[in-house]
Amino acid sequence: MKKRIVIWTASYRPVLGGLQTITESLAEGLKDRGNRVVILTNRVPSSLPKYELINNIPVYRYRFYHPMGSVSSIKQLLISVYGFFIYPFRLVQLCLLLRSIKPHIINIHFPGQQLWYSHLLFRMFRHIEWITSLHGDEILQFFESRDGIIEPSLKSNPGLSERIRMHLLISWIIRSGRITACSSYLMKMVKIIVRNKLFNGFVIYNGIDFGRFEKKSAAKPRAKYFFAYGRLVYAKGFDILIPAFSKLLNEKRGHYELIIGGTGEELASLKQMARDLGMVDKVLFPGSLSPREIVSYLEYAALTIIPSRREPFGISLLEAIAGRAKIVATNVGGMPEIANYGDVLLCEPNEISLFEAMAEAIGRTYIPDQKRMMQLDTIFSRENMIYKYEQALCPDPISQIKMSKEVAPGFQERIRS
Repeated sequence: MKKRIVIWTASYRPVLGGLQTITESLAEGLKDRGNRVVILTNRVPSSLPKYELINNIPVYRYRFYHPMGSVSSIKQLLISVYGFFIYPFRLVQLCLLLRSIKPHIINIHFPGQQLWYSHLLFRMFRHIEWITSLHGDEILQFFESRDGIIEPSLKSNPGLSERIRMHLLISWIIRSGRITACSSYLMKMVKIIVRNKLFNGFVIYNGIDFGRFEKKSAAKPRAKYFFAYGRLVYAKGFDILIPAFSKLLNEKRGHYELIIGGTGEELASLKQMARDLGMVDKVLFPGSLSPREIVSYLEYAALTIIPSRREPFGISLLEAIAGRAKIVATNVGGMPEIANYGDVLLCEPNEISLFEAMAEAIGRTYIPDQKRMMQLDTIFSRENMIYKYEQALCPDPISQIKMSKEVAPGFQERIRS
């Protein structure tokens, strides 16, 4: 029987990002399989409409205010006070919406503000199957970090607001019928945060459209540039890459340019870093790149670099492997789970290790392993991701047995940490 499914996600299209891409692919895939899918999401930015159809999928947006926000400024205090008064009204709105939709399943993605409502809604709608999908920072925010690199231990002295949020998250993980995580690494971090509690966990890797990377001609000669792309934020480590690249040029390891695609809050400081190192003409920032432009840059780059400090999954690495790129990537998060399928040299997320890896990689010849590429196309495809989600959301005994026996594509286990 086909299901009525609400995907309750922290963000959705037209906002850009990995979470938005994954939830959009999932929603469209489930709809194409005959399910009725509705999106419930945050109305951020507030200029977005409260309701619209995106690819014939209804999208409802609300501002999920609550009274326990951060109060480190007057503005945040006022928002918390406003949240205290608006919270009951918003809860009633959600109740009425769910009663009108009559969903069989509610799939929460990136649980954050949703948790202030879901605990109460769970009591009101016990007949609904509640399933939670974890994508990274909603879990990793509660762990110690060193220079932005996540360590496998919980914060020793979290604030009151943080302790409340962590309690809500842990209790929700235990309460949910099933939990999905986008990598085995992230699932291991979930085990740490829940300590000795039991929960049903599935690893479902994110998937991409490999049709974007189909080769239409013979291999072309590599151009004299290195390529990196992503959100220009501290976690992505581009401030490590630029000085490592400068050291490579200073030691006359080759005459290359570095192209860093994307936009974000670190753009100005990264440009200043390039100026300070005397590399204005060597480090280029083309801005936001279309999917087609990314494929083109990957195809011709002498080397593609992913210098992230944290990466719960590593979709940039997955795209780079699909683009048959020669790659240097940091050995963090979920990236080692993907790296085995391509020509990837892993290094530590620091300037020296990254420099040494780039110097070694540019002298290597890349010969694609067709067997590994075929495995990559199967395990990390968009179609496989949608199939795994469908089996997690709408399980039957045969698919449960099948999923429990799989190792690389995703696994299910009864977890006790």
